Amino acid sequence: MVAKKEIPDIITFVEDKEWLNISVDSFILYLLKGFYRGSESNENLELTEREIELYKNNKEGFLGRYKDKHFVCSIIALYEAMRTLEYKYN
Repeated sequence: MVAKKEIPDIITFVEDKEWLNISVDSFILYLLKGFYRGSESNENLELTEREIELYKNNKEGFLGRYKDKHFVCSIIALYEAMRTLEYKYN
């Protein structure tokens, strides 16, 4: 029998070898932290002072001209699917 794992915070989900194990640039991590902080499994995510200033000064929208926006959306979709499955089967 396989032990059930709880879905980790979004940053661990992306970077940890037990999950996606992918290396992404700091901007993607910044976006994900800002989007998920405070939500279930992400209560301990905190933005740095620099990240907070970036959010305050953002005039074009977070993904406006960002080249990897489809990649970010794919990460979010997979994370949400995993969270839904965890909720459904636990």
